[in-house]
Amino acid sequence: MNQRRLTAPIYPIFLLVIGSIAAISIAIVMIVAALNPPMRDIQLLTLIMSGTATVTIVVAYVIYHREIMEWFSSLRWTVLATCLLSVALTFMNVWVTARLMFINSHDFVLTTALLMFAGIISAIAGFVVSGTMIKRIYMLAHAAERLADGELNTRLVIKGRDELAQLGRTFNTMAAALQQVDDQKRQLELTRRALIAWVSHDLRTPLA
Repeated sequence: MNQRRLTAPIYPIFLLVIGSIAAISIAIVMIVAALNPPMRDIQLLTLIMSGTATVTIVVAYVIYHREIMEWFSSLRWTVLATCLLSVALTFMNVWVTARLMFINSHDFVLTTALLMFAGIISAIAGFVVSGTMIKRIYMLAHAAERLADGELNTRLVIKGRDELAQLGRTFNTMAAALQQVDDQKRQLELTRRALIAWVSHDLRTPLA
């Protein structure tokens, strides 16, 4: 358990670094294949993208390590903040790279406008699509409240095969087990009462 706690923070760093290296490599290969720029431009572009990628890694890891996304009181706000963060990091990477590559003012304004358009649309779409996940979590929370109130016949309708679906199946299994235990308890109580009644009747009835 202690080893897991010590090594767990390494995984997101590893994922961020590997993802950044892969993204830079793919971008450079595409640019070289399509434009065949001078080596000096390739080196400059690689340096700029490495710098913005480093900033992205630091920001993402700080947010992950400090658990900032858990500060929100609603999951909807957490999802929206995640979408906006992704858009902001994308905007920063492309905007800074374009700015430092000294593209002309017309192309720079056009790039900025397109980035803002794509970012807003992506954030809205991500927020809307995530509504299905939020709905499933709310349904699970409501079912847990009903179970806590004693409605042991509460069950969830399971859809999908992801972690939430697995959690729903686990909930149904737990609810069924609790209901079975409750039924056994009730049956034992009925048996106990019947036994007490039989013994009491037998004690009151004189032997022939």
